[in-house]
Amino acid sequence: MIEFGFLNESKIYSSDLMEIIPLDDITEKYEFLKENFYIENSWLYPPIGYDKKNKPTKCVSWFALPNSHKLLLKSKFKKNNELQKFIPTIFGFLKGLQMYRDGWGHYYKTPIKEGKLISFYCNDKELCKIIDKIIFLYQKDSNIFKSYAAAIHWFLFGQSYKYEFEKFDAQYKVLDCCYNIATKITDIDKAKTHAQRIENLCLYYNIYLPDWARVKNGRSTLSELRNNLIHEAKFAGEPIGVSSDEENLYFNLQLINERILLSIPGVRSEMFSTGLTRFPYSLDWIK
Repeated sequence: MIEFGFLNESKIYSSDLMEIIPLDDITEKYEFLKENFYIENSWLYPPIGYDKKNKPTKCVSWFALPNSHKLLLKSKFKKNNELQKFIPTIFGFLKGLQMYRDGWGHYYKTPIKEGKLISFYCNDKELCKIIDKIIFLYQKDSNIFKSYAAAIHWFLFGQSYKYEFEKFDAQYKVLDCCYNIATKITDIDKAKTHAQRIENLCLYYNIYLPDWARVKNGRSTLSELRNNLIHEAKFAGEPIGVSSDEENLYFNLQLINERILLSIPGVRSEMFSTGLTRFPYSLDWIK
């Protein structure tokens, strides 16, 4: 059993392989957060540190939120340390939050409102089924599971960055990680270039492919943005930090990534093949 947080919800989630149970004092902890942290637009910001004379200095470089739930793994996974470390983060992904096991924490801002980091909604049955599928992924190959957990973690963490070029870089790393996983667990066509990776992923998993990701003459708008950032210290045609990307590719890539991350363990939704949207949608995977 391991505790983790934070989610202001008192539901129990139970499947054949795990159970997630709320702690008794969630309401009190939520009130504590509201009273003691700066919160804006449902984002909770790092607290201010103090010197030896108790004078305020600057934001702390690391902080933790209180635990709100406990994870009980069942069957042969009962004492599995790897699953105990990462299932809380995967549960957080399905809730649209950064959630960490006891002892782990945050470097930057983090949301406290459910759904803030994702655009999809899954019902309770879907959530439990997805976690079970990810546990089975661990059973098949623990290294693949760890790569998948890393992609989930960076998908969430990257959204706490402040600047567009940081957010874009994080989401492109997630895309690369997903492609690497797919080449090991599926018969996806191998990409000859970086530009083809997102094309092949979307084709294999039947995910909508926007024009900015389509390869023309060996390159795409996405790959050009990536190559300039990695190799030329440029973003959106200017030195990093000078210009912003008018197409908001970091956000649109994030929308593609969440569909890929759900598809890898076997989630299927008709919405994945439709155009990208900022509005929340239901998976409607399990009726």
